[in-house]
Amino acid sequence: MHHRGKLLDHVARIGSRVSRVDWHEIGGKPLMTLDYSILDHPYNYLLTIVPSELEVRLRELHSKRNGIFYESTSFRQILQNRSERIRLEAERNGSLVQLSARIIVGADGENSRVRQALQIPVRVREYPNHFLFMLAGPVDSLQREARQYLARGNVHFLLSSEQDCRRAKVRRTRVIQETACRYRT
Repeated sequence: MHHRGKLLDHVARIGSRVSRVDWHEIGGKPLMTLDYSILDHPYNYLLTIVPSELEVRLRELHSKRNGIFYESTSFRQILQNRSERIRLEAERNGSLVQLSARIIVGADGENSRVRQALQIPVRVREYPNHFLFMLAGPVDSLQREARQYLARGNVHFLLSSEQDCRRAKVRRTRVIQETACRYRT
């Protein structure tokens, strides 16, 4: 968290807080409920935010602090350094540049060169079946909760969101099967 939770407080305004997650068997009985509201912590909830809206808000907040985003910049390597800041070499517009930062964010997941340079392990779990992920809302029956419906070979997630209704449905196509059915931790 940034500045003792202030960043989370800013982005929480554009998201939807979810304090309860229910698991149901598809066409059957409830299986389990997790209630985060019973935790003794100021952030005892899940937060669902439309990713593009989160990016816009983070860029606004970062710009107010005179932060810089380097678009189309490829990480090359971590450079030796004895300070709290991280020095790195990157390629931007065909030229090598050296940058210094306190935080580095790699945007390419399990194949991240940042992750590899810092020797941070990645685990990939392959699942043979597909899933449905949906931000729906606002829906009166889903206020402050999320639901997962399970059956052999099927998992459906329903998360409440106060923004426009956004849906993504994964279908059995070759391209989506190769990319969307990977669960990364």
